[in-house]
Amino acid sequence: MANELMLRMIVNGLRNVAVDNETLFEHLNLRALYYGRRRLFRPTPYRPPVPPYPSEERSQARAAELMSRVADKLALFVLHLGGTPATPVPLDREVDEADLLRLVIDWGTVQSAAYKSLPGLPVANVRYWR
Repeated sequence: MANELMLRMIVNGLRNVAVDNETLFEHLNLRALYYGRRRLFRPTPYRPPVPPYPSEERSQARAAELMSRVADKLALFVLHLGGTPATPVPLDREVDEADLLRLVIDWGTVQSAAYKSLPGLPVANVRYWR
């Protein structure tokens, strides 16, 4: 199967992140119980999406805008860890499935690094995505 190794890496990484998510959210729940949900947190009522839905072009433009914001935040995270953010070289070709799978793996790596940088959080000390 094409890209089988990358898919296995994603599955294994997601399994490890699921354990860390459970740990993190348990800590957040305990904090909310201790400090009081009503005092610190104001829940927002759920609003389901309603038509008319945005066009595909508008949706893609919005996704690109959000990715730009995420990239800015990741650059700050890299600085926080003592690194130097790099500006990627634009692709000169079409993006294929393998490129998108590598992106999923990179996001997983960033998420695991963020969890490991939280002070006092007992996250899994295992190899995540590589």
